[in-house]
Parts: sequence; C-alpha cells; structure tokens
Amino acid sequence: MDNTKTLEMELEDVNERTSKLSVIDPKDDLVKEDIVNFEQLIIAGEVFLGPTGAVKKISRAYIREVNIRELI
Repeated sequence: MDNTKTLEMELEDVNERTSKLSVIDPKDDLVKEDIVNFEQLIIAGEVFLGPTGAVKKISRAYIREVNIRELI
C-alpha cells in the first residue's frame, strides 16, 4: 500500500476568485502558524496572482492523504 500526502491551499484574490496551490509531500509537523507565515510572505511579496488580481489571503488549507492499494 502506498500513502501520498499533499498540502492543498486555496488562494483568494482581491475580487474573491480562488485558485489552488498544491505542495506534494509536505513536512509532517506542519501547523497553522506555518500557513499564516507563508500567507504573509506571498501577500507582501506579491508572489502569486489569482484569476483576477493579487492574492489577498489563503481561504483554506488542508492536508489530503491518498492511500493506494494495488489489486493486480
């Protein structure tokens, strides 16, 4: 069985449109403070643009885990 993790973040722009940023194999001890610090960094540095303008916040962040079990 194979287990994969992905950090999924939904970025909201100035017009409340969203886009998604995915990070494969995030560190195991990730906490809310890490996401808040990353949010501040990308907003201050204008690192990403959303569909209609500058990103203003991370509206949602979560870890997605997928278990794959080969049958054949």
